[in-house]
Amino acid sequence: YFNIMKLAQEFFEKSLWNADGRAAQQYLKERGIDEKTAKKFAMGYAPAGWQNLLDHIERNKVPDRYAERAGLAISRREKDGFYDRFRHRIMFPIRDIWGNTLAFGGRVFARDDDGPKYINSPETAFYTKGQQLYGLYESKTSIQKSERALVVEGNFDVIALHAQGVEMAIAPMGTALTGDQARLLSRY
Repeated sequence: YFNIMKLAQEFFEKSLWNADGRAAQQYLKERGIDEKTAKKFAMGYAPAGWQNLLDHIERNKVPDRYAERAGLAISRREKDGFYDRFRHRIMFPIRDIWGNTLAFGGRVFARDDDGPKYINSPETAFYTKGQQLYGLYESKTSIQKSERALVVEGNFDVIALHAQGVEMAIAPMGTALTGDQARLLSRY
């Protein structure tokens, strides 16, 4: 699982910083997110297309069905095969306190995109959204030093605050703060 998620994170990051990701780079710039901050959070870009990530994973000898179990692919109903869950989106890796990527959030950035604003990885045996805090991996040292945390609404809020030097910002995973998340935060 961690190997597949690392492959996906590396693919998305590389896609953001190559020619395919220019529009996504521009969007981040418009939102006040510089390259240093984007790289700190391992942000990426899922290129448009139905098989980009799956092709990358296959080149690394990982079967498509494992990508589906990890929440990165969706099974085609009418015929055999799979397609990428995330397409033409800015990608936010959701990492545990050790920096392992557990899941992804993908946000549209094109004004003409009529899909849902966010698509998130489904829960898996390794990822339960009510047990993780977005940005805790990046914030834990600042939280320990200051003995406080700033809980904000979403991923972009966390990243924008970090870009401005407020490095104790974290966010629940699209839910109200859960008991599990509060216990996790209290460790820091």
